[in-house]
Amino acid sequence: MKKVCVYISFSVFSLFVNANNTIDSLYSVIHSKQSNDSTKISAYIELSFTLQSNPLQVILLEKEFLKFCQDIPNIATRAYAFRQAGNMNYRAEYYDRAIDLYFQSVRLYEKINDPVGVLRTYNNIGNAYTEQGIISNDSSAFLKAIEILSNAVILSKKHDTLSIHNLYNNIGNAYKELKQYKNALSYYNLSYPYYLKRKDHNGIEFSLINLGETYLLLAKETDKSEYYAKAMEYFMFWKGNYLNNSNYERQAFMLCNIGEVFMLMNDLQVAEKYLNEAYSIAVKTGKKDIRKLTAYQLSELYKKKNNVAKAYTYMNIYTTLKDSLQAISSYKNMQLLQAFYESERKDREIETLKIETLEKDKKNAELRTYTISAFAAGAFVLLIAFALFYLYRLKQKNNLKLKQAYSLLEISNKRISDSITYAKRIQSSVLPDSEKINNIFSESFVYFKPRDVVSGDFYWVGETIEHKFIVVADCTGHGVPGAILSMLAFSMLENVINVKKIEQPAKILLELDRQMITLLQQQNVNKQDDGMDISVCRIDKRNLNLCFSGANQNAYLIRNNKVQTLSGSIFSIGGFNKNYIKEFKETTVLIEKNTMLYLSTDGFADQFGGEKGNKFLVSNLENLFIDLANKPVSEQQTGIDRAFLNWKDNQRQTDDVLVVGIRI
Repeated sequence: MKKVCVYISFSVFSLFVNANNTIDSLYSVIHSKQSNDSTKISAYIELSFTLQSNPLQVILLEKEFLKFCQDIPNIATRAYAFRQAGNMNYRAEYYDRAIDLYFQSVRLYEKINDPVGVLRTYNNIGNAYTEQGIISNDSSAFLKAIEILSNAVILSKKHDTLSIHNLYNNIGNAYKELKQYKNALSYYNLSYPYYLKRKDHNGIEFSLINLGETYLLLAKETDKSEYYAKAMEYFMFWKGNYLNNSNYERQAFMLCNIGEVFMLMNDLQVAEKYLNEAYSIAVKTGKKDIRKLTAYQLSELYKKKNNVAKAYTYMNIYTTLKDSLQAISSYKNMQLLQAFYESERKDREIETLKIETLEKDKKNAELRTYTISAFAAGAFVLLIAFALFYLYRLKQKNNLKLKQAYSLLEISNKRISDSITYAKRIQSSVLPDSEKINNIFSESFVYFKPRDVVSGDFYWVGETIEHKFIVVADCTGHGVPGAILSMLAFSMLENVINVKKIEQPAKILLELDRQMITLLQQQNVNKQDDGMDISVCRIDKRNLNLCFSGANQNAYLIRNNKVQTLSGSIFSIGGFNKNYIKEFKETTVLIEKNTMLYLSTDGFADQFGGEKGNKFLVSNLENLFIDLANKPVSEQQTGIDRAFLNWKDNQRQTDDVLVVGIRI
């Protein structure tokens, strides 16, 4: 038992130390002169999340961040910073302050004619007004939210159609809080078909929840059976498709909704089953608000069943949880007020200290002047001169040592930087230039965005008498290690096709696999699993037959707004395993002219971003290819770049990104 206690204490201490280390590291970034404004903004954002349990520190941080925002020279960066300052206040439920900062951001975005920035910030403003209305029960806040979001919809239609359906959902939320349920449904129904068409599962799930909940509220208001049926339809569709993939809190909430519908339809036995399941899951979450909701519905159910004892038990649980939540809310409000008070008090103390320091400096200056005048003669002057000379020589020696140390550090950094820059020049010179690509594929683009200076991704084009080749590869790692492996792989590919004259895609992969295993000595006991994922496409010049083979990569053909996926094998190149023999499959298709061929590494699909920080996913990448396929290839490359940057937003790039498009 003592060992367990020691272990738990040590774990808690470790978490505390780690948290403090994180905070110290972020403050170091913020106050470093080497950090640029964007890096400092990212550090402020992360620090606000780390400190969110301490209202006083968050408020002090927000004040410091706001002062920093006002001094940013670049208008676009300053606009983004004000938006993030608004987000800090939004998360702290200080919505008036958040709205004010969001509007400052909008004015800056308008100044530089950035409609997408204006649009996103209007969305933030609308959501803030909605949350403000929920807390204050103020209908005018919801109306203001609808006005702001409707203006954003108009702007979205001109500049960013992908965001419009999120705006429709947010307008629906505001109407739902106003109890204008039919208006809410009309907006939810504008976005739901769009999410279904794009197979956007996050959008589909939240649409099902919003539609089902709104129909339930409408049914309770009108007591019409058709609305209960519609609510049940959406809830059961959610249950069949999303129950097992949702977190416990959402499971409990939705099962409680289903149970409530059955209860209102007087199917009490089925209602009891769902509500008991919802309550059990709510207990697992540890969240008092969802447990309170399920306890209340169980109390209402047992009232209907005339089970007084159970009705009383669950009503007692509901009342206890309600009182506890109110106490927590009051405590949080008290903490917030105390934090504002402490912040104001510290500001006053700082101002007072500034005044006192100025007065003290003034008196000290007068005293120094008098002292120097009084002892300005004789031997004491010589003594002072000697002391000053000694200090000057000592300072010279120290400065020399500092200069030498700084010079060594500069030389070391320059060597590293020069080495990486030289590696980039080597990699850039090896990769096919645009002239070579265009000579072989006249209508094509390459979107190449390394995560670091150099990349583990590479592309290759080649041509023989009968065939054209396009290859896209993703080597293990990124940065310098990935780049080294990519150059080895590039050389092997040149050897296989141009020297050994192997032109069958599956055989090319097999030979690359053999060479990679041999080169990296992966047959050994202490083997490395380094290797690469790769796509090889061979196009017959005579009849436009396309032959494809992939190692853990696919190819995508777009024709008439439809995607045809050519699946690769599940193996990567490299990595020795005596338990199985790799056989790379090969697919041959006859393609029509003007068909778009896309090859991509996993960097784009695996990038985190969007409103919820999820991965972009292959399904969304396929939809993006469909949207872009009919445009000129130069516009396609711009569209790929815009989509990637919009999705990533302020998230860190997680991997090298490479997308190649060819019109055949």
